[in-house]
Amino acid sequence: MKIRDPHIFRGGMNSDDSPSSLPPGDYPDALNVRTGSSDEQHGSGILETLQAEVEVLINPDTLITYYGESIGGQFVYEGFEEVTIGNQTWMKKNWNSNYPGSKVYNDVEANADRYGRLYQHGQVMASNFCPTGWRVPTEADIDELIAYVGGLMVAGGKLKEVGDGNWTDPNTGADDTYGFRAIPGGKFDLLFDLIGENSLLWLQDDGEPYAPEALNGSNITYNSFIANWKAVTGADGYYLDVATDEDFTSMVAGYDNLDVGDVLLYEVSGLSGETQYFYRVRAYNEVGSSVDSDTVLVETTTAPVVPLLDKDGNEYTTVIIGDQEWIIENLRTTKYADGTAIPNLTLDADWMAEDGSAGHDGAYCYYNNDSGNKNPYGALYNWYAVNNTHGLVYFERGGVEETGWRIPTYSDLVTLRTAIGGESYGGLLKEVGTTHWITPNTGATNATGFTAVGAGGRYDIDGSFFSLNEANYLWTTDESIPGVDGAMFYLAYNSGNFIGYRMPEGDGLSVRCVRDIV
Repeated sequence: MKIRDPHIFRGGMNSDDSPSSLPPGDYPDALNVRTGSSDEQHGSGILETLQAEVEVLINPDTLITYYGESIGGQFVYEGFEEVTIGNQTWMKKNWNSNYPGSKVYNDVEANADRYGRLYQHGQVMASNFCPTGWRVPTEADIDELIAYVGGLMVAGGKLKEVGDGNWTDPNTGADDTYGFRAIPGGKFDLLFDLIGENSLLWLQDDGEPYAPEALNGSNITYNSFIANWKAVTGADGYYLDVATDEDFTSMVAGYDNLDVGDVLLYEVSGLSGETQYFYRVRAYNEVGSSVDSDTVLVETTTAPVVPLLDKDGNEYTTVIIGDQEWIIENLRTTKYADGTAIPNLTLDADWMAEDGSAGHDGAYCYYNNDSGNKNPYGALYNWYAVNNTHGLVYFERGGVEETGWRIPTYSDLVTLRTAIGGESYGGLLKEVGTTHWITPNTGATNATGFTAVGAGGRYDIDGSFFSLNEANYLWTTDESIPGVDGAMFYLAYNSGNFIGYRMPEGDGLSVRCVRDIV
């Protein structure tokens, strides 16, 4: 059998041209035609008719492959009469090639023209056994043929030649619906046997499988999907390709000719959200692999937002400004990076960070000691907590620590100020409106997304609170006067500036965290 080329019309002998060399009943429906060039015996070209009796409309641009002793005379058909059934093209006669070692039934040469010859399996598996473009069918080929003609229960009758000219009566069920014209050539195994009774056809036991049919992807998420395909008869397994382009020039790492084994689905993971991916599969067995399947497009979904969490599980979001990434909420953790609790000092006497006081070792509080001010103002930390040996900064995302975050240095805040345009552009950092600022909230546009709020502070001198909704004071890790004042920056309700200054190290101020963009 072979896959039919639908672009070639095959010509042959007309029913009234029957030389003695033509086997009885062969090619009864062939048309006597020639091409526009009549100076060659074999070739292809534009069709012309040789006899007016041709009763079919022939497209003048149709190509024909023709054979003959002479143009305009009787044609001796040297091709193979074919029948197309579904996607397959089959010879309508048993193969009659005097292949070395082959036999003719009962050693009567006339039986070769009628029934074809008999071959051993090793002979039909030889690479030169079939003419160019043809092959011995595989089990998959036969399965496809049987399925097309209606299944095992009816296939025999639909494929057998009608009548008892070649078949022993009663030739049960024969109607040759598809023109396959199977005839019973018998067999040879020490003795000749079964002629007229059985049509026995060799199959390849080792052939490359057909290409699978790829199915739509399923279980599509932001970072994975399941590729699916139909089973191929005779396949031992499948190769899977995944790429970001339909030409498969940009392969996804790990999915270039991936051997997934004998399965009909496979999870493709480690992908990016909102991205188009293309996949295809090939079937393989010990002989080789098929051609590619059709290509399937899959688009992953939007990746979920995985929050950034501190040691307490408080959520944070970030914004990129220049070459820095900033957390846009004031820090509100109650634990150091190693999990040690930060003292929460509510009593004024405890907060006062003189030598020997509790606050001198690091402390936090909420404004007015009211936990309702935790959101959105965050906690207030003294400078000792900012620089505690336990470390104040820890963030994780999806259960994995996210490194690089730190409390800013004075230089970090200078870099931020430069990125927004200078000292007088502090309004670009402030939240708009008067929910967390008092009027007039000068210059506030929050164009950077920094979203600073007026969190106020707490004095170390007496433990009192000050400037809620009036100012946002941000600690740095630097000191202005060692042991006395820590360096800080602040934004105010009545100013559009972003100013560096200093505050006593025992004061409670806000903390923002930053990391460099790598």
